[in-house]
Amino acid sequence: RAAELGMAAVDVRSVDHSDGSGAVAVRAWAAGGVTGVVAYDDDVAAVVVGAAVRAGLRVPGDLAVIGHDDSPMASLFVPSLSSIRMATAEAGRYLAAMALHEADGRPLPSARLTMDTRVVARESTLG
Repeated sequence: RAAELGMAAVDVRSVDHSDGSGAVAVRAWAAGGVTGVVAYDDDVAAVVVGAAVRAGLRVPGDLAVIGHDDSPMASLFVPSLSSIRMATAEAGRYLAAMALHEADGRPLPSARLTMDTRVVARESTLG
């Protein structure tokens, strides 16, 4: 999809808190000129930020990082983590109603799913 948008290929890497893969990924990204990371969730974002700081990179000056799910930890981490907040409870209820409709013919949800999604900007992306 990146190529369709005229962007360079996206460098996707698995990062885990327990195996040093965060440090390996951050070093590779820095060497490749990557200046921003979109993490799977806030836990992975925290691993990336920690590895970046340990490698001597400035967050967000050298590497901006954003997570997903806006966990309570995101605002407590230093630097605090920018994150994507979504109305997951709303989505869960909607998808459960759809599943029950398919499983046993219960009525379809009365409204369309509208995901209230927003960026919660914090220190990890604010320069």
